[in-house]
Amino acid sequence: MKINLIIADFESAFSSSFKHTARTQFDIDFNSSIIQDIIDKLNLLKKKIEAGEVKNIHVGWQMDINHVNLIEQRLNQILNHYEEFFNYRPLIQKIYSVNSKLIELVIPNPKDFAQNVIKDLLAPAGKVKKSKKEVQHQETFTLSLTRALKANQKL
Repeated sequence: MKINLIIADFESAFSSSFKHTARTQFDIDFNSSIIQDIIDKLNLLKKKIEAGEVKNIHVGWQMDINHVNLIEQRLNQILNHYEEFFNYRPLIQKIYSVNSKLIELVIPNPKDFAQNVIKDLLAPAGKVKKSKKEVQHQETFTLSLTRALKANQKL
């Protein structure tokens, strides 16, 4: 799976609905975006869900262990990609800065993209190799045109 899709999946799963449900039903507040804090709170949330420590409060979106596992899996994939590019795991950084750095690696800068498009548009077309028949036809046409112009000049 591409990193930009992993990040999008993580951000959609780790949404305000998820955070609200965790805060309301499990007393776990995801108020920090530091990666190590998120990991610790996800582990605590998993333990509370597995132990059945759920408040009987109605929320609009119900979560289960699968949602927590999905978020944890996507977060680990993001960290693995980051480690692959930068050779360390950014546990004390904020998740959004890590995501933006990874997206910058994958998606080109708009200025660079525009420059490449302009270069491609302005680059002269490469010479197209003509067949022997086409070359002979062109030479015959040029010779006929030259003869016609000379004959016209004599008149």
